[in-house]
Amino acid sequence: MTINRFSAAKALGRPLEKDEYVFAYDEHAVILAHPNPKVIGQNRMEAKDQTGLFYTKEIFRQANQGGGYVYYYAARAGGG
Repeated sequence: MTINRFSAAKALGRPLEKDEYVFAYDEHAVILAHPNPKVIGQNRMEAKDQTGLFYTKEIFRQANQGGGYVYYYAARAGGG
């Protein structure tokens, strides 16, 4: 499922900032929803950013500890 800005804002209860977007994983790190439909269905557990950070592993680690922030580099969903 692709997520448009309106449905993402409605789910969050607030408007998205200009550079924000929403994505969702299942418990196995498979992307369920993302603005880029090409990545939906992919397992991203081993995905690394340009610095070598396994950002999906870090997202799951933070989630399992009750939440937090993960800072990583990614291409902009809309390009640019």
